[in-house]
Amino acid sequence: MINKLFNDPEDDYKWLAGWTDGEGTFSIARVKRKWLERRVYQAQLIWTSTDIETMEGLHDWLGGSLMYRKGAKPNHKPYVVLVLAQRQAEPVVEEILPHLRTKYQHAKLFLYYMTKVRLHGAQAYKGRTEEDWEELYEIYMEMRDLNHRGV
Repeated sequence: MINKLFNDPEDDYKWLAGWTDGEGTFSIARVKRKWLERRVYQAQLIWTSTDIETMEGLHDWLGGSLMYRKGAKPNHKPYVVLVLAQRQAEPVVEEILPHLRTKYQHAKLFLYYMTKVRLHGAQAYKGRTEEDWEELYEIYMEMRDLNHRGV
């Protein structure tokens, strides 16, 4: 639960929504699994920032994977990437959704994707029809289009 910054947890969600609008990315990645004949999809909520202290605080608060990166060029600052995988990100997305501005459609699509994944439970890759796979691909492509700069 997100209630670490302010006296009112609702304010925490509002702050996190603003941070996500500015520094966050909703992503659906295609991943190749050796044990499966096809690529699978993995939804993620990702934040990237040079504000290392804030990112470490978010990691303490939300969990996920925190990765430290050095700048691509000598004059670039080091930065941090925080990744929440789909099931870990879902409750966070549900809480910040009403407060998002620029990434509202991204979040709605993320949650829609999660409803499709949940239909198959723990055996997410078994028992999917070709139509199921096509729908996941369409969701993947829609998220990709939303994530182009300026959208």
